[in-house]
Amino acid sequence: MNDDRQDLVRAVPGPLLGGGGELDPALRRAAFDRGGGRPGDVALPEPLGRFVDKVTTEAYKVVDGDIVELRAAGYREDAVLEAVLAAAIGAGLARLEIGLAALGR
Repeated sequence: MNDDRQDLVRAVPGPLLGGGGELDPALRRAAFDRGGGRPGDVALPEPLGRFVDKVTTEAYKVVDGDIVELRAAGYREDAVLEAVLAAAIGAGLARLEIGLAALGR
């Protein structure tokens, strides 16, 4: 991967984490950090924290009941999507950095 593509991939979190959205930006950042295996400054409230962990480690186990639980806790569908995107991008970027480090880049 050349530097331009690395820069492009590394730029993806900025708009997601800093832009407007349904989910509080601090919670989006926390989901991003947790997805990437980094300790965050903000704790994710339950059931959102449990959901982000599931998306990060066992996404194939996410079921309708998980979304029902989040909606019952007051999260709208856009907020759930933003949490999923933040966690997934955090996890993917962390893995990319690990891979590039292993290649000496």
